[in-house]
Amino acid sequence: MDKGYNSDEGWLLKTAGLDLNKLLPSLGEGRSVYPPLSPFLLHLWIKLNDSEVWVRSYFVFFGLALCILIYIIGKTYLDKRFGLIAFLICAISPLLIWSSQFIRSYVDSAFWAILSTYFMLRIVKGGNFWRNSLGYIFSGACALYSSYFSVVILISQTVFIFIFYLRDLKFLRRWMILQILLVIVFLPCLPLMLKQLKLATAIDPKWVERGFQLLGLKLGYHARSIIATLGIDPGFLWTYPLTQRFNKYVLITFAGLVFFVAGWFFILALKNLKGRFKDNRIKWFFVVISILALVLYDILVEMIHLPFQPEYFVAQHVLFIFVLSSAIYSMERRKGFGIFMLAVISLIFILRFNEAVKPEFETKKSYAYLTKSVKSTDCLLMVRNTNSYINPKTFNVVTLYEYFHKDSDADYYKPLNEEARAVLNGIKAKYKTIWLYRLYGNDEILGANKLIMDWLRSSGYEVEGIQKFRRIDVVHYERID
Repeated sequence: MDKGYNSDEGWLLKTAGLDLNKLLPSLGEGRSVYPPLSPFLLHLWIKLNDSEVWVRSYFVFFGLALCILIYIIGKTYLDKRFGLIAFLICAISPLLIWSSQFIRSYVDSAFWAILSTYFMLRIVKGGNFWRNSLGYIFSGACALYSSYFSVVILISQTVFIFIFYLRDLKFLRRWMILQILLVIVFLPCLPLMLKQLKLATAIDPKWVERGFQLLGLKLGYHARSIIATLGIDPGFLWTYPLTQRFNKYVLITFAGLVFFVAGWFFILALKNLKGRFKDNRIKWFFVVISILALVLYDILVEMIHLPFQPEYFVAQHVLFIFVLSSAIYSMERRKGFGIFMLAVISLIFILRFNEAVKPEFETKKSYAYLTKSVKSTDCLLMVRNTNSYINPKTFNVVTLYEYFHKDSDADYYKPLNEEARAVLNGIKAKYKTIWLYRLYGNDEILGANKLIMDWLRSSGYEVEGIQKFRRIDVVHYERID
């Protein structure tokens, strides 16, 4: 919990720390595409205490609430045993453990989306329609006001209704009224969303083009969306694209295996549930909504070049947990195999536990090392200062981001121009010792760090030592006169 903030968490921290009268306008000024609910709730939360442990506990609270909700949904769907199976898988899921500590609106938006699924389940199972409808509208609105990606879950729910309840015109009319009310509730946020989309830099076709493609389809992204839904995305293990390490034949095999495993689980989930429900349509509830959510996201990838991030799939992962639970639950006649399958899933998740709880970037540890190692006569060089612990007044910090150029947010950096070289030559004239803060993020992928290291090498600086942290290297250079 006290592992240090990273740059991706800094945006929400900064926004939530603003005065209320400045919070909403700030959302329309930057490059992030996030609705206002999470910053507003976190703003109220940190009013009580702004320590890191307390801030992260906000997301831990939603993570714990999501586990409890999963048990309640499982019990509502079938029975207590099904709920306990789903609860166990949820409790050890590395994606849920990671998102329950990360300061972004991933786990809280997933909670609201899954809560809407709970009220929908109660509605289709014959519960009080209007009472559960109020819960559905409230939770659906909270989901949309927490993350625009929640619309994928909500649309999937409606498509399910159209597939299985098209002939029930009375029910269909009631459901469409709910959707209209949900749209009306979201309308105040629509201008903000449209403004954010215009300023967004993440939606760039060049990000998606770097993924593995086959016959014009972005197969790598589709395979990774399924892996993220399973809860074992390789992003937890590697900081580099898989296309840089494996040839297309390995990637095709890997993608095919992913599709096969996912399909096998879906088939198992349906195969033996027949006859367990008074209304057989309920059997398809989680399987269909889960598949639809995947398909809708993949359509967005193909149509608007939406880049992949595993954290976008927390809600989809929870839906798939119910699919896994259905597959295990239905093996009453082969309990040994069901227990074996649960044990294998648990082992895979537990082995990834360490990756789920580690900081994404060891900012606090790297800062502590710099504090002990960097002298007042040394220069701390970085592309940009993404470490909130590094105070430019404490170190001789030089950031070069404003002197670097690229055509778009997803483009590779261009060679150093005269302005950048003039700044670097000024550094050379002033400092014999330079410490390079090498962050393994987009600046590494797009070549900014390489530009600096090439200049240091050509300017007579030699590496004296490298201190490695998680996704950060602190490189000590000395100029050889």
